[in-house]
Amino acid sequence: MAETNQPPGQIKIVRPPEMPTLYSNVSESAISTEELTVTFALRNYVQPTEATGEVKVIMPLIHAKRLVMSLSQLIQNYEAAFGEINVSPVPRVQPSVLKDIGFKG
Repeated sequence: MAETNQPPGQIKIVRPPEMPTLYSNVSESAISTEELTVTFALRNYVQPTEATGEVKVIMPLIHAKRLVMSLSQLIQNYEAAFGEINVSPVPRVQPSVLKDIGFKG
């Protein structure tokens, strides 16, 4: 049997090469008595009141709590190394400004 350096009780996640990678800059969440649902989306900067859903993740509440604990620890470690992450509202860019940015041929 092959030995692993994996801590006891930890699950090894196998990531196949074809597994998609998605970027999200906005999310929406909902909770029921048994599950948490998070929809990750990509904000439309031309139409700032819209975002396109990329993926929906549904998980049991116990896993959601473990995820929150893990993410919280990661953020604490990051801020200890690089400083506090500013979460104040980002000023909105008006669509009229965006039309003047970029390549003009």
